[in-house]
Formats: sequence, structure tokens, C-alpha cells
Amino acid sequence: MLPANALLERYNAADGYPPAATTRDGDGWYTLRELHSDGGVLAAQMRAFVASSGCPAQTAATHMAGWVTGSFIRLLVFAYREERRLPLLTADGTALRVDPDGWFDALSVDAPALAVLPGDPLAGTPGVVVRPAMEAELVGSVLALSTPVIDTLRGVSRLGRRTAWALVADTVMSAFAGELPPAPAHAAAAEADRLLAGGGPLAVRRRWIGPVPLASACCLAYKRPGLEHCERVCPTLDDETRREQITTWLRQPT
Repeated sequence: MLPANALLERYNAADGYPPAATTRDGDGWYTLRELHSDGGVLAAQMRAFVASSGCPAQTAATHMAGWVTGSFIRLLVFAYREERRLPLLTADGTALRVDPDGWFDALSVDAPALAVLPGDPLAGTPGVVVRPAMEAELVGSVLALSTPVIDTLRGVSRLGRRTAWALVADTVMSAFAGELPPAPAHAAAAEADRLLAGGGPLAVRRRWIGPVPLASACCLAYKRPGLEHCERVCPTLDDETRREQITTWLRQPT
């Protein structure tokens, strides 16, 4: 098994979402390049999402900015955070599966090379390349894969450049901090902040750290069958449930 494929298995075992596969079973798969080529597929998915969710186009664009980029950002951050390695994803080798209601529910990666640091035990293994610094690789991958997505969404909505990149930055931050207890969440967020500070358009603003998840806008994922509300701040939660969730989070061991 290629080292990158083994990493995908570890990502899935850690409940990475969407699950990452190396095959594309069934219909509805589009590479990242196909999604934003001429704005066609991604724009059509946004219109389908507007129709199925009943939300305004602006809201759909903010949702998709985080949803589409998050599909590969979470995998990249997992690899960096847990192993200081990075699958070298490409727009032609990374695909998402779409459904008629505008969602993207699965990720496929075509046997990417795996970047490792000098001295890594995998250095010299077939399918592995050595890079001097993993931070630059992570930021570069996020920018390269996210830029066409953001440009397409801005072309079919009134989503501003700063707002769009803030959503991507929030996705990176959330992938680092996740649902960690307070102290580890602060440490993870501080590391993410250092990375984002050198990420050009990703260095857009300060982000809240703590019991409030790191998001600029409602993700609307709670409308997806089988998915749950964002803990603590989902606008559809009642106040009592929100207080209970914040209290539970604060009581986690550090």
C-alpha cells in the first residue's frame, strides 16, 4: 500500500469527514478542476442548494466556501497535525461526489505523493518526497486548491473576497482546534494562527477561540439528513440546550 493511502485509512479511522477514498464508486464525481471549470458544476450545485434549503444565494455561497474547501482542508490538517506529513493533493486528482440537492458528501484522492520532512522514516520510500518545511507545503496546498473555488463562488454571488477567505481561514482553524478541550484548543489555534499569518489572503482577521466554534456564518449543515447541529452556536438551538453544551465543553479535562 502506498504511504499516502495508508494515511487516508488513518484519517477515516479518526472519523475524518467526508471520508477519503481512493476509488470513485457510482456517479456524480467531479474533480476539483471540473467543479470550477467555467463555473459550471459548482454554480449549478449552488443553485440546487438554494432550491433545496430555501436559503438566499449569498448564504449558499458562504456555506459552500467552507463546505467545499473543508472537504480537503480537514484531510490536509489531519496529516500535518498528527504526523507532520502531507498528501500532495492536486485539482485533477482530488474529486468530490455531488448529489441533486447541492451537497458534497464524499472525497476521492488519486494516489497522491506523500510529503515528509528530512529524517522521516518514510523518506526514500516509493511515493514519498522530502520537503524542508511542512508549514509552507500546507499553506501552499490550501491556497492552490481553495483559490479557484473562491473565485467561482464570488463570480456567482455577492460574496466578498475578504469574507470568502475568512471562511476558508475559519475552516483551517476549526480543523486544528476542532472539539478539543479548552487548553489544547488554545494551543492548536495558536499554531493555526502562526500558519495563517503567512498565508496571504488567509491572514484576514482575528478569530474567536473558546466555547464559540470558529465560524463566520451558519454552515447550514444541520439541514443535511443525518448530520447534526453545530455544537453550542447553531442558531436553531434553544437557549437551554446551548447553555448545557457550553457547560459540558468547559468541564472537559484539560
